[in-house]
Amino acid sequence: MKTFTNTKTTALWLLATISFSLLSVKWMFAPAAWLAPAFLILLMKEYKPWKSLLMGLSVLYVSSLIGSYKVMPFPTIVFVVVALIGALKHLIPFFLFRLLSKRIEGWYATLLFPCLYVAYDYLNGFDGGGTWGSMGYTQVNNDALMQLVAVTGIWGVTFLITWVSALLAAWYSSEFSFSSIKKPATVCSSVFVVVLIGGSIRMNSLWQKETTTVRVAGITGQNLELLQSTYEAVFGSRLDVDLSKLTQTSPALQELNKGLVKFIENPTDPIFAASHLQMEVFQDSMLSVAKKEAIAGAKFVSFSEGLLFTTKATEGKLIAKARKLAAQNQFYLLLTMASIIPGEVTMGSKYLENKALFIGPDGQVLNTFFKNKPVPLVEPSIQGDGKIPVIATEFGRIAISICYDADFPCLIRQAGQQNADIMLLPSGDWKEIAPYHAWMAKVRAIENGFSLLRPVSNATSIASDYYGKVVGSNDFSSVGEHVMVSHLPTKGIATVYSKMGDWLAWGCLVGLVAFLGDFLLISLTSNRASIFPGKQDQ
Repeated sequence: MKTFTNTKTTALWLLATISFSLLSVKWMFAPAAWLAPAFLILLMKEYKPWKSLLMGLSVLYVSSLIGSYKVMPFPTIVFVVVALIGALKHLIPFFLFRLLSKRIEGWYATLLFPCLYVAYDYLNGFDGGGTWGSMGYTQVNNDALMQLVAVTGIWGVTFLITWVSALLAAWYSSEFSFSSIKKPATVCSSVFVVVLIGGSIRMNSLWQKETTTVRVAGITGQNLELLQSTYEAVFGSRLDVDLSKLTQTSPALQELNKGLVKFIENPTDPIFAASHLQMEVFQDSMLSVAKKEAIAGAKFVSFSEGLLFTTKATEGKLIAKARKLAAQNQFYLLLTMASIIPGEVTMGSKYLENKALFIGPDGQVLNTFFKNKPVPLVEPSIQGDGKIPVIATEFGRIAISICYDADFPCLIRQAGQQNADIMLLPSGDWKEIAPYHAWMAKVRAIENGFSLLRPVSNATSIASDYYGKVVGSNDFSSVGEHVMVSHLPTKGIATVYSKMGDWLAWGCLVGLVAFLGDFLLISLTSNRASIFPGKQDQ
């Protein structure tokens, strides 16, 4: 019997670890999402609470190390620590479920885990990590299912996934007796079918009218020659690297950045004369590409995040060129800049303005936007004011945001509340997180009913409509300049989520309070059985 138990727990540990590993940005294996939580639930119920905590942590930590290795741009020691912290946080809903599930009875007990998980997922988003790694994103290529987010936000998809997993765990625990889960399984499957049918109807409705579209262009590039120039100026020799193969995790890139650090600290140093010249040459070349796209018919042109490197002392010249270009060619230009604030580069210092200027066809700067959510531990940028601007144009209402901002549904919902039709979302990724991060942004478009233009240097650029249908996509991880041209609807659509926000997440929080009340009542009055039988806590 002991041998059987050991074999069983080993198998569950392996299945859980493999399943969670497959959910990483490397593989994004969607079917694993419906099984991984069930395996971990079953594994943890085999042990008394505190030992179950250790077993659960080992699964999530090992799978995180496997799934995220060479994905995030951290030194090894930092990566190991960050992975451990992430595993500890992710374990919280599973451990709470392990403690509470044995004290709650009835078919609605299967709702405990999805309520726990969604509530945790929602609250976890306020710590600076946003919704990165949220379970719901694993299904992003299931277009019909993802229409649910227009009503519930990403939380609805996460709720369905974890609900199914809880039911599978309960079914296994009952020795595959369907009668024990008949009622919740019937309700869950009915909801699932309704969601899929409703999503299909929403995307392919016969009453949809033809919409007017506008030509847009996203311009990306890599100014790696600037890194070479600053390195050569500081160290007296050119670093021989294959620029086409550099990624955020490349040791060669970290070495090249040493020269850039000195440039940031003192950009007026005469040794950087050639670097300033190279920087201006690159700026002019990108503006020339924008002009070409405007002449070809693009009414909106957006550069990728921070594409044009500049300094506070010289940015005025760049802005003047961009304004003149927009006025001469009658188009809207989103000018994205990484503007240096000279000063000592230390841990925690803010020495960049990561911003985007929205310039109208009359050459006027209609809005200056600062990135609201600089990436923690990675991005030394001045933080924005927490607002998402929406500007009325003859081609629809245009919202503006930058990259990591889109990982925060509450923030981007501001655009939906202001009836935005198109969002310009310049971004900067790296190959290891593509196309996952692009697909996350696509979810924001569905939630809020706007179309999306997301030009990205070094990774996957996309353009999508308000249903999440990708109308343009390119992988721009190679050296050089690239352009993605698409046609986007000039009119968005209303969504429940844009009006009601995170009502499902709040409902899960309320439901969790109700579960806790039931738990206390049951604990005080009786010791009723659960539909998740396992080892006793005592």
